[in-house]
Order: sequence, then C-alpha cells, then structure tokens
Amino acid sequence: MYRKWYYEVIVDHMESVSHLEPHLRIGWANTNGYVPYPSGGSKWGGNGVGDDLYSFGFDGIYFWTCGRANLVRNVPHDSLPILKNDVIGCILDLNIPLITFTVNGIPIRGCFKNFSTDGMFYPVI
Repeated sequence: MYRKWYYEVIVDHMESVSHLEPHLRIGWANTNGYVPYPSGGSKWGGNGVGDDLYSFGFDGIYFWTCGRANLVRNVPHDSLPILKNDVIGCILDLNIPLITFTVNGIPIRGCFKNFSTDGMFYPVI
C-alpha cells in the first residue's frame, strides 16, 4: 500500500454570497469516524473537515482538528486567507504519520503528527 499521498486544490472561484466572509477548509479525513453533515437553517449546524477527531483541515489561516483552530499563517486583515487561483497542496505521510500543507508552493509552518493511521484517509474539501 502507498504510504505517501498528495493532492492539490486550485481555487477557481471565491466570493461572498452573504454578509459573512467565504470559508473553505481543505484536508484529510479518516473512514474510522468522519461523517460530514453539512446543513443549514435555523438551529442547524454543520460538520466540516477538522470539526471532529477523524479529520484534519486547513482554512488558509488555521489548522483544524477536534473542532479547535490553531493559528499557523498570518494574513492581512483586509485580505481573504485563500484567493482565486491559489493552489493549496495537501501532503499525507503515513510513515511518520504527518500532514502538512502548502499555499502556492510555500510550506505552511506547523503540521499534524502522531495521529492514528487506522482506517483509510481520503481528501476532503
């Protein structure tokens, strides 16, 4: 079985459709527990990548897992963290184990490591 995986996301569209800034998380999830349930409306919530124990995400500023955000990148307040034509690289090395990210080829400081490798990992956006 392959122990190292990589994929890229090229952002081809990013705009606000409400009073809220757009929010995009990119990363990896595990079949042992990640169950997304995106929804909306009054009193409804959503589960995105990084909101549980079985997924690891990056939103351009923060790393997300277990519903917690950790600052890893500074972006000017008047700019979106991920822009049109940005290329987000997502690296998974199951030998260590380690998850890292890049933005336009530049490595993001920090990583996820020493997580369980039980189950199968797959890309999530």
